[in-house]
Amino acid sequence: METSLSKSIRTTDKKADYDAACKELLSEKIILGWILRDCLDEFRDMDAKKIAEHYIEGIPQVSEVPVMPDEEMSVVSNEKMPVVPDEETIVMSEKEISI
Repeated sequence: METSLSKSIRTTDKKADYDAACKELLSEKIILGWILRDCLDEFRDMDAKKIAEHYIEGIPQVSEVPVMPDEEMSVVSNEKMPVVPDEETIVMSEKEISI
């Protein structure tokens, strides 16, 4: 008899395998060439193979740079910057929350 925990573990493993397969596929330069060609006007009239060979430098890094969900990366400096809450963010203590 399979428990809900074992089902969750099996589902998580399948999702991890699917995620890994997608990342491996997206790390292929030719796939990135097709994406660039179909998504960006600058590459629209180019061949995906030419884009892959001439415009994608080095080895694509898919999911190799860790990013914490509560932090943002500065595109210019690649330094982690904490996310600053909006002025409208409401902070409540446990005492203030009553259910």
